[in-house]
Amino acid sequence: MERIITYFVLSFACFLFANYQLPAQSNELCHIYLKDGRVAKGEITENIPNELVRIKNADGKALIFTYPEIQKIVPDSIENKVRSVYITLKNGVQIKGLFLQSIPNQSITIQTANGTTQCYTYDEIQTIRYSNKPLLPKKPGAAFVNSLFFPGLGQFYNGQKTKGIIFSSIGAGSLSVITYCAITMSHKDEPFMEFFIGGISAVVFSLDYLASLIDAPISASKINKRHRNGMFSWSLGKESQLGISPKFTFRSLNHTEKMIGLKLRLSL
Repeated sequence: MERIITYFVLSFACFLFANYQLPAQSNELCHIYLKDGRVAKGEITENIPNELVRIKNADGKALIFTYPEIQKIVPDSIENKVRSVYITLKNGVQIKGLFLQSIPNQSITIQTANGTTQCYTYDEIQTIRYSNKPLLPKKPGAAFVNSLFFPGLGQFYNGQKTKGIIFSSIGAGSLSVITYCAITMSHKDEPFMEFFIGGISAVVFSLDYLASLIDAPISASKINKRHRNGMFSWSLGKESQLGISPKFTFRSLNHTEKMIGLKLRLSL
């Protein structure tokens, strides 16, 4: 029995290592094209719209460029990697996508997970944050297959760490109790209590396993349906799309009240 448990633990650890280890990532670089013809290459460490861009080159030296002297900013195409960008608009809407191009004092162009290209002007942007982590669409089938191996793995695949921890913790806990009861029952003549506790744990594990299987592909589909500006969207045709976004009421520190309602948007 101990050999079986050891084999199961090692196999599960190897599966996690093979599927979820983070590959070594180098800092994603960007090319900054200046109006005088020069091109600077480095990692963007700070980007203040309409003011300046701070980068760190390969030598570790910090370079600062003001927006009036920049023509455009594009990501480095080495190894086909692109950089993710997180944008917060002045109306509070948050958008994330793949950074394609930035034209100083004018606009920034991104690509969302569903492949839609969207351009935002700097007048409507409040903050911009960059990340080296790629933005990828989630596949419901892959999420389902991951959950087949163990509860919670499909949620981790979707990027839902909290849900993944909950599902995997319940699964691991109940499985540990089942294993303990099975070992104890082999050394007792009338293991009624162990049989009862083990049975309850088996039911808990089964429900947790089933819930993880159902939730993983559904959550992946919902993630992919999110509109480029945070709305849920539905396709009305080849070039038409209807989106809806909830708005919430809250009171800030300066007692400014925000409206509550739904925002509808039709893209043709």
